[in-house]
Amino acid sequence: MIPLASVRSAAYGEQEVEDAAEEARATRSRIGGVGGRVGLGAEVLLSPGITLGLRTHVNAHRGQTLNEDALRVATWIWADAALRLQIEL
Repeated sequence: MIPLASVRSAAYGEQEVEDAAEEARATRSRIGGVGGRVGLGAEVLLSPGITLGLRTHVNAHRGQTLNEDALRVATWIWADAALRLQIEL
């Protein structure tokens, strides 16, 4: 993910511009990262025109934030699943 974030205003003073730039940098570091997803699914034809399906995924995302004092690394791993009934008319 390529993080894009900025805060701009013509009404900002010098300190507000610096604060906004720091906030935008922090936001970019929070939303940037790398991740992946693996999954599988299946479907069964119940009758002509009616299909029942199931799918599941395991997702992972890793991000990091670097400031003057520390490097913070966060990893999120979660799963999702769905059941689908398809009716073709």
